[in-house]
Amino acid sequence: MTMLLLFIELIKSTYTSSLQMVDHGLSMLVFIACLVEFLLVPQATSSVFFFIMVASLIDVVAGALIGIRTARRDLNIGGEA
Repeated sequence: MTMLLLFIELIKSTYTSSLQMVDHGLSMLVFIACLVEFLLVPQATSSVFFFIMVASLIDVVAGALIGIRTARRDLNIGGEA
């Protein structure tokens, strides 16, 4: 189920809009909250929570990379016209 949600988030990151910046920011906040909780809360140091944190990290990194790539493509298309 987590991988399905991660896949949906990666598909969402291919769209370019002003809401995508908000989505990337919220993904980053979720990852930071997971990381802080993993480091500070003893009950959160389980392997399941770790994998959820890694999935949110993949969402942040892949979303940023796809967003940069898409923005570069849009800039190139706009420059050629």
